[in-house]
Amino acid sequence: MKSHAFNSLQYLIMFGKKNVYSLAKRTAQKSEPSEFRDSMTLVGVCFAFGVLGWYLIRSIIGF
Repeated sequence: MKSHAFNSLQYLIMFGKKNVYSLAKRTAQKSEPSEFRDSMTLVGVCFAFGVLGWYLIRSIIGF
């Protein structure tokens, strides 16, 4: 169970990084106001860290 949680955590880290980078790249290419671009990047980063934190807590507790 621990190894399965660790594998899913590794996959989530890779997936989250890729999504945040692609989101930042997409929003940077558009001619949006910088405030909107920064807020969208922040939302993506916060979402990725929230999901990772939730999986980490779940794997520590052992659900």
